[in-house]
Parts: sequence; structure tokens; C-alpha cells
Amino acid sequence: MKKAVSLILALTLLCVGSFALSANPTFTLMIYMCAGDLEYISGAATQDLNEMIQSRIPEDGDVTVYIQTGGTKEWRMPGLTNRQAERWVVGSEELRLVESLGWVDMGKKGTLEGFLLAGLRDYPADRYGLILWDHGFGPAGGVCQDEISRNILHLEDIFGALETASHAEGYHKFAFIGLDACLMAAYETACYLQPFADYMIASVESEPAGGWSYGGWLPALVQNPGISVVELGTLIVDSYISAYADSPVTYACLSVADLHQLDPVRDALEGMAASLHQEVEQNGTEEILRTRRRIRSFGRVANAGTLCDTIDMLAYADAFGQYDPENAGQLRNALDKVVIYNGHHESITGVSGLSVLFPTNLWRSRYSDLVFYDTMRLSPAYCELVLRIAGEADGE
Repeated sequence: MKKAVSLILALTLLCVGSFALSANPTFTLMIYMCAGDLEYISGAATQDLNEMIQSRIPEDGDVTVYIQTGGTKEWRMPGLTNRQAERWVVGSEELRLVESLGWVDMGKKGTLEGFLLAGLRDYPADRYGLILWDHGFGPAGGVCQDEISRNILHLEDIFGALETASHAEGYHKFAFIGLDACLMAAYETACYLQPFADYMIASVESEPAGGWSYGGWLPALVQNPGISVVELGTLIVDSYISAYADSPVTYACLSVADLHQLDPVRDALEGMAASLHQEVEQNGTEEILRTRRRIRSFGRVANAGTLCDTIDMLAYADAFGQYDPENAGQLRNALDKVVIYNGHHESITGVSGLSVLFPTNLWRSRYSDLVFYDTMRLSPAYCELVLRIAGEADGE
């Protein structure tokens, strides 16, 4: 499995968060691949699995890529079982089957929880990474929808699974949690991942079916398991943007967020929310909603098939800063420290790398998702503002 770290080797201190790495650090990358219709329609999961295999990961090397596949009716890749969940380790020439689970619901918290616990138990490492792979519907809509059950992981489910995993033997914070899915680089997502990861890598906008370019960055991790997340994240972002540079896709965005720096963003956003609450109490929501409708929403790109009321956080600060200039300025400054790397297609402007949900009256079909929005009240003042604005907009 993993190479033993010899005590006679000279130690270098590579710090990831507060965790000190040995001279030969090991890395376990866990990928929760809820393949859905992305697989049986376009073979997108098969494409990414093949890129992982082509990364030539040594069987007994310092990097393990541990994958759970499932959530789809039909696989295009030979050897994977339709309508079943299976666990694999990526080898130098093929996927190696570790466990067949039968049918399990990939859209349930317990399924993700079981995968995480198995990964921590069977593939302990100095560092861990986690990628959630599938459709994403923003911070209220969730991610990883099982095509068979139609259930989906909401942020509270992901938090719950990570919370259980955090008590397992050998657990330490994930070096990064990535969401290879649409619309998940939201402030709210960051709040839910912050206790469990050093960095978040995700997109504010819709993603094309092919998602990330695993061949563009995974070999670098294999070569250097001690690579910093900043360097690795830059490779993930750049390879993703480059993969679609000559394609019809003009909405590719991806960013790396330092979750250690999130608290000042939360403080500023909570402060602005309190000011907007006061404005609503005094003058109602009409002017706020009018301002909101002038702000571009993510997830409405051509043929993306996704609806979401997330907006860029800088756009939020600029549009509503008149109600609280001090906190709006603090929000702008804090965002500069949180989003440490941000890439996007050259045709896109005004993308800071972190979004936030702010509703309009245009997509009422999505308001049913708000029952899942910030259920743990990790940002209570802003959550109350969103629910108040949504109620007013829906009543128009």
C-alpha cells in the first residue's frame, strides 16, 4: 500500500494547516463520483477515470486515488456495473476493484459517510483530499444527485458526513475539498467545509460535462505528494481553463479559496445583512429587489440547464454597499485574502471566485430548495435576510 517512512530520513517540515509532513509524505485522494446522466449521456465520468489511469499512479507509491462510483443507470466504461456502487483504487494501467456495494443511494449522507470512513481506515495518509463529482445546483440545491433515487447531497449532509469522519482514527483536516460540479464555489459552501478542510476548489459558474482536466494536474501530485495546495490548486484551475480554451465553452471558471481566511468574510457579510434588514424594516424590499435584478446570476449560461440565484460576492458588495459602506469595504478586502487563485474564460468579467445566494422572483421553481438553505445557521443574519427576500419576491 503506502511506502513506510524511514525514521533515518531527514525531515522537512511542509506545513498544511497545522499538520507537519514527513520527508516522504503520503497522500490519499478520495473521489466520490456520482456519475448520473453525465455518464450515460456523454461518458464524462469515463473520460475522467481514463485521465486518472493515464496519470500512471504507482501501485505501491505515496499517492492513492480511492474512488466510489455509482448513481448512474448505465456506464460507458467497461468493467463498471450499471446501477451499482463500487469502490476502486486507480492503478498504473487500470482501475482495481476494492469492493462491490450493490445498489446504494449516492444522494444520501450515510453513503458519503461510509466512503469517507473506509478511505480513512484503509488508506491512511499524511494528507487527504476529497472531490465530489457530479451535477451541482448551488448552495441551496446541493450536489451529487443519484440518478436512480433522485436524492441529492445538501450541504448539511456533507457537513454531517465530514463531522462523523472527523472522529475517525487517523483523521486530520483535508488539504482540500474540491467540487467538480456546477455552481458550488459559494460562500455558504465554504462555511460548511471550513471546519474540515484547509482549501476549497470549485466553480461559481456552471461547468461543462467534462469537468476538471485530471490529466493536467494529477501527475504533479503523483510526482510530488508534498506539493502545496496553492501550487496544486493553481494547476487544477489552469488545466481546467485551458481544456476549454478552444471549445464553444465560454463560461469556464474555477477558484481556490483559503478557508482559514473565511471568518472576516463572514463577519462583513453578517454586518451587511444586519444593515439590509434595517432597510427592509424601514422601506420594504422593492428597491433591494430592483437592485438585485440588475446583477448577473450564475447558472444561466446557454444550454447549461441549471437555475441558480447566486451572484458574485464583489457584485453584492458593490450593489448593496450603499446601505453599509464600512462592511462592504471590509468584505472586498476579505475576499482578496480568501480567494487565493481564480481563473476564468477571457470573455468573462466581474468574477471574484466566490459567490453568494441572493434570490430574485425569476426562478420560483428553485425556492423549494430554500428549506435546505443554511439549515445549521452558520451565517444566521444573512440566512434570515435570504429567506425574507425570497418570501417577498415570491409574493410578487
